[in-house]
Amino acid sequence: MVRGSTYILPEDTLILPENTLQGIEQNSSSTEKYLPVDSLWRESAYSVEQKEEEYALHLRDSQGTTISLFALIFFLAIIFFSREIFSIMIFMGQTVFRLKNQFRNEEKLSYTSQRNLTAFIFSTFFPLLLSLLFSDVIADYIPLSKSGVLFASLAAMAGVWLVRKAIFNFLSWITRDKNTFRLVERISYNHIIISVLLAFPLMTAMFLLPDIELLVQLKVLICCSLLVYVLFLIRSYQIIITNHYSHFFIILYLCTLEFLPTALFANYILSL
Repeated sequence: MVRGSTYILPEDTLILPENTLQGIEQNSSSTEKYLPVDSLWRESAYSVEQKEEEYALHLRDSQGTTISLFALIFFLAIIFFSREIFSIMIFMGQTVFRLKNQFRNEEKLSYTSQRNLTAFIFSTFFPLLLSLLFSDVIADYIPLSKSGVLFASLAAMAGVWLVRKAIFNFLSWITRDKNTFRLVERISYNHIIISVLLAFPLMTAMFLLPDIELLVQLKVLICCSLLVYVLFLIRSYQIIITNHYSHFFIILYLCTLEFLPTALFANYILSL
């Protein structure tokens, strides 16, 4: 387009030199053969589709299936052993505020076996809760999937239980007192059950209410755990002091076996 002495070209105009245009005209007059695209591949060649998205979707589905299956096993175990759980709740109601009832119930074999079974079932509640509600938050700091959070939490709880059991056996051996620290170990199972009975209805209610933020749920879970943990420390102090141990020994026990691991775990969480 020409306006006066000014040439105005469209934006997509390509300007070529004259010798290039002459070369294009000469080549256009010659005959050229064009081969189809399929001739570039042999008959034995085949195409491979990219399936990364399908693999990621399949991985998420398998993780969700694992969590759902574990939750189903948890609730079926509660239903199947509901009679034992209900009887343990009655026994524990008698021992929460009276230490003598705790001593009396520990002598009953039926009580201890049912209590240990209930504590084993209830100990899987918190790993399941972490994988359902807080796995996305944990994944921001630790590269774990939902099933990874579940199995890592289960392994961590099993490791803590083994370490504490070994320490209690060591204390029983070094003090030549088998009853005191065995009783402290056993009442820890009671407080695991109490923590689940306290946290389960609260977390279930908040899980069904979508308006409650995840941070509020985490704070409620921490408060329930700390409350039960303080009750366990008080009961442990009562048992140890009843068996005529010094206050220095009690302070040493609390600092090494109770406060130090808790402080290290809290420091690790806050450093993430």
